[in-house]
Amino acid sequence: MKERILILEDEPNMRKTLSSILEEEGYFSLKTGRAKEGLEILSKENISLVVSDIKMPEMDGLQFLREMRARGYDIPVLLITAYGSFDSAVEALRLGAYDYITKPFNPDAILHTIKRALEHKILKEENIYLREELERKAD
Repeated sequence: MKERILILEDEPNMRKTLSSILEEEGYFSLKTGRAKEGLEILSKENISLVVSDIKMPEMDGLQFLREMRARGYDIPVLLITAYGSFDSAVEALRLGAYDYITKPFNPDAILHTIKRALEHKILKEENIYLREELERKAD
């Protein structure tokens, strides 16, 4: 099954570029330029990872990440921005972002980060499953 990646990017060309990079690598991408629509997609689709711009109208990437976590989604999030700052990077990681990437980015570098994030997600899920199995067998 193809991993499903949600792209939140208000700039159409960047959204298309990210989608092309991901789909060439065999991922399935869902894309939107609005964070609120992104939250709707999360509620309806089985998303493996989110790639979100930080600067977006209505709701920025950090607010999206906060709202996502508040709704109980434990999905890796890569935040990207052309306006990187130390403070926003620290805030992103504090909120639970997997990584913080500045534009322009190297396609190979972002793919490597996505692969690492997805591997981390799988290991985390396996760890939870094994702990539950051990607890169940201990009872």
